[in-house]
Amino acid sequence: MSDATIAQPATKPIPYGLLLGVPLAAVVLLGAWSYRTTSQLEHALAVRPPIAVVPLEQLLTAHGQDQSNVEQQAVRVRALAQRLKDNGYIVIDDRSLYAYPRAVEVRP
Repeated sequence: MSDATIAQPATKPIPYGLLLGVPLAAVVLLGAWSYRTTSQLEHALAVRPPIAVVPLEQLLTAHGQDQSNVEQQAVRVRALAQRLKDNGYIVIDDRSLYAYPRAVEVRP
C-alpha cells in the first residue's frame, strides 16, 4: 500500500472588510439604540411634572405651638401649596411618603 496524502481543503482568508465591518456595525447599532433610549428618557422626564414635598408639621410649628400661630401658618402653607400647584408642581405631604430625596422638600 502506498502512503497517500490526504489533501487538505484550501482555507480562504477572512476578508478584512468582514473583520472590520461586523464590529463597526455593532458599534453603530449600539450608538443608535443609546441615542434613541436617551431621547425617550428625556421626553418622559420633560412631560412629568416636578414634585414638591411639604413637611407639614415643621411648617405649621415653625413659629411656635400657639394655636393662633399654627392657624396663621396653616393659611400660609395652603397658599404656598396653591402657588406651587399653579406653577406645575405636584404637592405632597411628607407624612404620605416613606422616602424621598431632600432636594424635593420645601424648606421652612
